[in-house]
Amino acid sequence: MFQTAFSMAQQTQKAKCSTGITILDDLLEGGFEPGLSYLLYGSPHCTQMMQQSVASALEHTSSEQGVAVIDANNGIRPDKIISHLRATSQQTPPTKYLNRLYVARAFTTDQFLSLLDDAVNAIQEQRAPILFVNGLMHLVQEEEEGGPTPPSPRASPDPRVFRRAQLAAHPKQLAFTQQIAVVVSADGPKRSSQPPLRLGQFTRHRFHVLIHHSRQDTVETFTLEKHPSRPWLQRSRVIPRIRRYPGTQQTTLLDSANPKARLVP
Repeated sequence: MFQTAFSMAQQTQKAKCSTGITILDDLLEGGFEPGLSYLLYGSPHCTQMMQQSVASALEHTSSEQGVAVIDANNGIRPDKIISHLRATSQQTPPTKYLNRLYVARAFTTDQFLSLLDDAVNAIQEQRAPILFVNGLMHLVQEEEEGGPTPPSPRASPDPRVFRRAQLAAHPKQLAFTQQIAVVVSADGPKRSSQPPLRLGQFTRHRFHVLIHHSRQDTVETFTLEKHPSRPWLQRSRVIPRIRRYPGTQQTTLLDSANPKARLVP
């Protein structure tokens, strides 16, 4: 698809949508950019960060714009989004923000593809500048479980590899044609006994931007592995340790998005 240089210049002037995470905004030079698809993967905390980004998108968009979410593993929780909104917004009631949040759930990959087709009209009606997709790769992996055994390396390519790549290509196409930011999260396993999330190079190549997240002890690291206009970058920060209160079973995590958190070069 060809377009004029004038239209390209207009697109680059569109405001980016803040991620709600200071260190990630710094890595992306302001936030999520319209016209690009993002894959946030690696740690078990990607869905939590996505909910923080959803809250930030609601805060930084106008009252006439909506924010769209396709949830494929039932991980998006309004109460978590309300908690993020209450922590950052003191004037507007969180319920008013939620009226501009549109959530659709997919339980199969066919439902997901159907929702993406319908998303074009919904995005135009809601004037949504960003679409969040949660749990797509987990949904694909669940459907593959119990299927035929993958072929040996010398055999013909596994058709499931191309299936994952085709599904991952749809968010990229939607981001380009509608000139919105599409953010896909893929949580890593919470326990070592759980099977690892299979992405593969075919799937990774279908996104404009790849962001890998890891957390070890108190060090949290974001790695920008791929971007159409930026080189490989990495940012780390030290997050507060878990504070345990004696005599109770409660555990409190301090806000990991604290802009005063120390950056580690």
